[in-house]
Amino acid sequence: MTSSAKGLSDFVAEATEILETLNRDLSILDQRRGERLDPGLVNGIFRSSHSLKGLAAMFGEQRIAQLAHHTEDLLDRLRLGRLDLTNLVVDALLESFDAFQVVLRETERRSTGSIWTLRCAACSPNTRNTGYSRIFGRGWRYGRSAPYSPSPTSIRG
Repeated sequence: MTSSAKGLSDFVAEATEILETLNRDLSILDQRRGERLDPGLVNGIFRSSHSLKGLAAMFGEQRIAQLAHHTEDLLDRLRLGRLDLTNLVVDALLESFDAFQVVLRETERRSTGSIWTLRCAACSPNTRNTGYSRIFGRGWRYGRSAPYSPSPTSIRG
């Protein structure tokens, strides 16, 4: 294994651990829809997103870093009370987690030499306008043939 492949493998392992924590916390948030916002829970989700952003940037995985950055911005607005925890926001956070998983799987495949392309199904022009795409723009895509290009348009803090 080359040092580059080892580094990518290390990144995938660390990112997977962060995503496990993020999944646990987002599941709790999803179950508590309509309840009073738990600042500790939102801070934990924010920290996971922040850690993922830093890790991805350190390893040069810009698509994950940019997605984490925008997710972190959304969470920061929640933490500061500039945004209410609506169903749309919860859906956007859950969709960002799904996107993290898909891009990380692509990265993992790339580390083993396999190349494939994925696109965000929630953002496809043929699907309904779901939470993440409504917050960050319908044109959001990821994958080799469609580089990440967010355009926050719907929710402003």
